[in-house]
Amino acid sequence: MPFTWRINITKNPVPSKPAIFTFDQPPQVEVGDQVFWANEDTVAHWPALSPPTGANVTHFMAFQIAPRSTSPAFAPAAVGTITYVCSLHPGESGTINVVSPPAPIKPKTT
Repeated sequence: MPFTWRINITKNPVPSKPAIFTFDQPPQVEVGDQVFWANEDTVAHWPALSPPTGANVTHFMAFQIAPRSTSPAFAPAAVGTITYVCSLHPGESGTINVVSPPAPIKPKTT
């Protein structure tokens, strides 16, 4: 059964430093799980895949995440590390490590 993971965006307590992106708990995100951001900051943020130099930015959602609101969820489709950035604020970034779901348990036959 898919699990839902929340990434919190909080204002950095150090003035002029980037916002902080953290999971509620240590994540074990599996393919097909749901991931969303909760913007607890006072400014908008817009997570996007970390693009290669010169490439277009691919956002996880159509619109910025307003202060004190949440984003729509997305479901990672492949195993690997997803590196993301805030397209509005240089220096704000995070990663989502996606693993394979465990193999289903086969019932014993007697």
